[in-house]
Amino acid sequence: MDTMENTITAIVAEVGEIDEGIIEPEKTLRDVGIDSLMGIIIAVEVEKKYKVSFSDSELKSLLTLNDIILLTRTKLQVSEDL
Repeated sequence: MDTMENTITAIVAEVGEIDEGIIEPEKTLRDVGIDSLMGIIIAVEVEKKYKVSFSDSELKSLLTLNDIILLTRTKLQVSEDL
């Protein structure tokens, strides 16, 4: 895992009060027990950490860990580790 993936995984685990080991990048967040309110909290934490902003339509598209990572990288216009 790269640094951004580690950081966002840790945010998801903390908000969801779940073990990081069960969070798979392609698995939906709902599959690991993340509900819509927790999803919003995760998005807010990621926005604060990386100083980005997600639109409402973008928030609706964040179904997996990979979705969050890819959108954050797109917002930052980076493809390398942070």
